[in-house]
Amino acid sequence: MAQIFVLDITQNKDILTSLLKSISKERKKASENILSASTTLSENMREKKENSALLKIGSEVLLSYALKKALPLEIKRQKGGKPYLENSPHFSISHSGNLVVCAISQNIIGVDIEKQRVVNPNLSSKIYSPSEDLSSDTNELLKNWVLKESYVKMTGEGLKRSFNTITIKDFALKDKSAYFHFEKILNDSYFLSVCTNEKEAHKINFVLPQQLKSYFNI
Repeated sequence: MAQIFVLDITQNKDILTSLLKSISKERKKASENILSASTTLSENMREKKENSALLKIGSEVLLSYALKKALPLEIKRQKGGKPYLENSPHFSISHSGNLVVCAISQNIIGVDIEKQRVVNPNLSSKIYSPSEDLSSDTNELLKNWVLKESYVKMTGEGLKRSFNTITIKDFALKDKSAYFHFEKILNDSYFLSVCTNEKEAHKINFVLPQQLKSYFNI
């Protein structure tokens, strides 16, 4: 069964900042560049930049916690760009708003999370396949976006694959090669989709600050 871990960066800002020095060099440099560039910005823009840096840090920290592997993590990428770790279960990471989500499984897996927002109805033809019923409802559009992004992350195709070439019915592909587990979390403010080749449901773990402190000995 897949396990899903969710981390709220706003609840763990001090912890994540203290772990900046421990993450991989590439992610550390990218996060530091974002933070240094934010010092001359307005308060609102600075907050957005800091949030972006915390999401980067939080992605590696959460993966370390989920896999019980020490920082830094030497994340590699397949030819199509899909991340992986040597001698590790399959994993997938996504972030949106203030949340980072990490999915791990012994089988291939993809995860996507999106903070609820208005989606341009004109995108419906790019999201729905010809055999799907087009809907201009913003929640349905976002739901289908999240479902299909979790699929292309599972396959490793990423956004190179057009969503309107993917047909989903009853939360599965027609050939049953992929199953989708969708739900809304945190008072329906986030849409979450996990795509695997398993029909079995997953378990969501909301990671609390004290759990991170205990694991990383902070």
